[in-house]
Amino acid sequence: MNDPFETLGLARTFEIDLRAVEQRFRDLSRAVHPDRFADKSPAERRMAAEQTVALNDAFRLIRDSMNRVLALLAAAGKPIHETARAEPSLLMEIMELREAIDDARNDGRSTEALVTRVGARIADEEASLKDAFDGKRFPPERDMLERAYEAGVRLKYLYRLRDELDALD
Repeated sequence: MNDPFETLGLARTFEIDLRAVEQRFRDLSRAVHPDRFADKSPAERRMAAEQTVALNDAFRLIRDSMNRVLALLAAAGKPIHETARAEPSLLMEIMELREAIDDARNDGRSTEALVTRVGARIADEEASLKDAFDGKRFPPERDMLERAYEAGVRLKYLYRLRDELDALD
């Protein structure tokens, strides 16, 4: 995976101003849009098309929180692999939350309390990422990077749970 932060010319931070990133993406896209290279050589047109694809991919990755986590950790040399598993206590909590979601769905009850609980857990984990990837030092020191990695693994589960809750609305 190319570094989407580098592609878009952004600092490697977890917390981003999505509007500013969107504007940066639009500006860069306009500069390399293939239509601007219609009268250029085939090599230049191909390069413009490749840059456009790279920008689109980078923007798609950056605007998604989990993909941003994965990109940051990969760039820091600590990628989360598909086989990464959370600690047993989180897995138990996730299982209990899934059961509570199923119960609420089956009984027609509100999931508002569950949404709040999952949102609070996500905010806690995201705080670790904000601390580690605050733009001051990249890559972060080893202990901060390890905490960010663990938070990233937990977020894989928590974001999925949040998406399930969102789908119920």
